Amino acid sequence: MATPDPEVAAIVAKFEDELNKGLDAPIGTTAVELDSRAATVRTREAAIGNLVADAMRWSAQTEVAVTNGGGVRGDKIYPPGTTITRREVLAELPFGNRLVTIDVRGSALKAAIENGLSQLPAPSGRFPQVAGLKIEADLSRPAGNRVLSIMVGDTPLDANKTYSVATSDFMARGGDDYVAFRDAKPVLPPADSPTVAYEVIDYIKSIGTIRTGVDGRIVLK
Repeated sequence: MATPDPEVAAIVAKFEDELNKGLDAPIGTTAVELDSRAATVRTREAAIGNLVADAMRWSAQTEVAVTNGGGVRGDKIYPPGTTITRREVLAELPFGNRLVTIDVRGSALKAAIENGLSQLPAPSGRFPQVAGLKIEADLSRPAGNRVLSIMVGDTPLDANKTYSVATSDFMARGGDDYVAFRDAKPVLPPADSPTVAYEVIDYIKSIGTIRTGVDGRIVLK
């Protein structure tokens, strides 16, 4: 194996050092506990899921955001007062998924949420973490018929109305059985869309302190 050129090695080391400094620079703090353990983000509303969905909705300026709990992969707890860095966000959202906007009818949005809740009580990557929605569901009912109500903002979901939805390119392609999203054409091609992780980074930088905990977006009975 060839010995690295000392000058090249020094340049590479310098770039790596600068990269690490950038990744480890604080972007904000959290005032609430963030729990990214799989058992949390795949079974119930989670503060970190709300954070990601809020960031997606903020970036895309949509009525609604829906993301899959299985896309959050850090598997750790951040106590209140924790400083958040770029490195941590990229570790939580490692797949490089793109943030896309789709327009879907209310009936398709409800079907998507039914899919997200269909595997409960078993943990599932399809579990929906949402923004702009308040969902009530009864897990004693059969899968596909569990949703009791969905509010979009302060208004009940209208099956015939079209809603703007921020989601990931993975889900927009029907990933995790989100087939209800598959027929909706993204407003921008995914290749031209920003990555979810970097929009979350920008969102945390914009708010400075994460204060949104679990606030009743998904109520399971």
